[in-house]
Amino acid sequence: MPRLTRYFLKAAVVYFVLAILIPLFQILPIQGWFSSLVSTLQPVYFHFFMLGWATQMIIGVSLWMFPGRKKTEPRARTIMGWTIFFMLNIGLVLRAIGEPMISLSTASAARV
Repeated sequence: MPRLTRYFLKAAVVYFVLAILIPLFQILPIQGWFSSLVSTLQPVYFHFFMLGWATQMIIGVSLWMFPGRKKTEPRARTIMGWTIFFMLNIGLVLRAIGEPMISLSTASAARV
């Protein structure tokens, strides 16, 4: 199994576990500032589930099942695969940080 495929599949499992933990945190009786943070995680849950788990699982399995590499083919496809992997994961992490911050700042601005 190619290394890029393994990384896509491992990242997919990590995002699946994180996506399952978010609703579990939402049903816990939490008080204080943490409760408002947890309530803003619904979009993060959907992105972790669909982009983090499903998309990376599909990409990883398709790279494994349909490699399409020839000995004479340049390394551009591998470079593009690694670029997609890093950009997708960096975007998901930034979204997981930024989306609750925006929701909390607009909620606090609405109360003022």
